[in-house]
Amino acid sequence: WVTRDSDYPQVARDVTMWLRGVIEHDLELAKAGASFPNWKENWETDYVKNLSYKDASEVMMNRPIQKQEYAPSEFYSTVWVMLGTAVADIITNEDSEVEATWRDILKKCRQKIEKYWEGKERKITFRKLRI
Repeated sequence: WVTRDSDYPQVARDVTMWLRGVIEHDLELAKAGASFPNWKENWETDYVKNLSYKDASEVMMNRPIQKQEYAPSEFYSTVWVMLGTAVADIITNEDSEVEATWRDILKKCRQKIEKYWEGKERKITFRKLRI
């Protein structure tokens, strides 16, 4: 995605690292790119699986941020939440027999982020994110 801010490359790198860490269940990798170091520890629990988007937003945006620069605004906090819930939706979907691909995950993330910002004053656009 592209924001009006100048730190797109840093955000893209952090999100990529965090997503890989979550999917590969590599806590250190996830922590290196994420504001929420307890995400993996809660991964298999009902706490994560049963969160609606609204609940996830309220919980995650109010969580203590370990490194302030990773989520300096509501916008970036929202992006982290959207990525997390998109991944959770795909990975915890028991009806799916097909392993999710990066394309699936990024597509779902994009849909969630676009839906959240729909009708809001600040607009965001996307470009291809290479992983």
